[in-house]
Amino acid sequence: MFCAPPLNFRRNKDRGSDPILGRNHDRTKGYPGSHPEIHAMVRSISRRDLLLAAPAGLTLASITPRAALARDPAAPSPLFPHFPHTDAETARRVVGLAHSKLDELRPLIEERPTLANAAVDWGFGDWETAIGAASHTGQRPIVEFLISHGARPDLFTFTMLGRLDAVKSILDAAPALATLRGPHGISLLSHAKAGGEQSRPVLDYLNSLGNADPTYRDEPITEDEKRALQGEYSFGPSETDRLIIGAGMGGLTIMRASGIPRRMFHQGHLEFHPAGAPGVRIHFVRLQDQDPTALRVTDAERVIDANRC
Repeated sequence: MFCAPPLNFRRNKDRGSDPILGRNHDRTKGYPGSHPEIHAMVRSISRRDLLLAAPAGLTLASITPRAALARDPAAPSPLFPHFPHTDAETARRVVGLAHSKLDELRPLIEERPTLANAAVDWGFGDWETAIGAASHTGQRPIVEFLISHGARPDLFTFTMLGRLDAVKSILDAAPALATLRGPHGISLLSHAKAGGEQSRPVLDYLNSLGNADPTYRDEPITEDEKRALQGEYSFGPSETDRLIIGAGMGGLTIMRASGIPRRMFHQGHLEFHPAGAPGVRIHFVRLQDQDPTALRVTDAERVIDANRC
C-alpha cells in the first residue's frame, strides 16, 4: 500500500487539529478509515485533482506509484534521515547557543522541549550538554530556563548556581568527586568562579577542600617545535579525512577538517592529549631532525595514523 508523507509533522491535540479529517475530528474516537463513504470519496479523486490540490511541499515524487520510487529499503528516508533521533547539527546548535545566547535558544526549546537535554561530542569523547555549557559559562538565566523545560542539573550546575547545600551533600557522600572535571576538563572550582558573587560560599567551601581545581599536565614546548607540528595530516581519501594542527587557546589545537578545534596538552616527547579526553594520546612521528611526517591518535582500541600532507 502506497503511503504519502504526512502533511503536518507537528504535534497535534486530540481535538481540532487533524490535517486530514478536519478541525472537528475527535482523535479519541479513532479514524473512520473503513467507512464506505470515505472509500468512495478517495476513488473519485483523479490524479490531476490531486496534483492541483497538493501543497507546495508535496512533490510529484510523493504521489508516484511505488515501482517508480524503488530504493534500498534499508536506506534512511531522504525527508527524515535521523527520525526519531535528534540530528547532530541540531544538537550542536542547541549546545552552542546555550553558552550565551538565550534569545536564540528560547524558540528552539519552546518548540521542542526535549532539546533542553541535548548533548554533543565536540571531539574525542569531550561530551557537553546544553545545561553543562550554560553552567561553565556562568549563564544563570539560561540554566534556569533549561531546567524549567526539563533539563537535568548536575554537580557542576549546583556549583555554578551557588547551591552550597546540594554541593556539600554530594561531596560529603562522595569526596572524590571534588576532583571531577566537567566539559573540556573544566574544574568544579572554575564553575564556582563562573557563578559570580552568588556562588561565593561554594567557592570558599571548594577552596577549603584543596583539591577541587585539578589542572592538566602541560609540559613546555618551544615555539619552533609548535610551528614544526602545525599543518594538515591525512588519514583517508576524503577532503574531510584530515586532522589540522593549529595554534590557539594558549597552545596547540587539533581538529578534523570542518570540525571544532580542541586544545592539546603536551605530555612530553611530542605526545599530547586533547581537552576533555585525558585518555586519548596524539603522538607525532619525527625522523631525526626533520619536521614531523606523521601522527598517530590512540583512543582505546581505535588507532588512527595520518601522514602529513
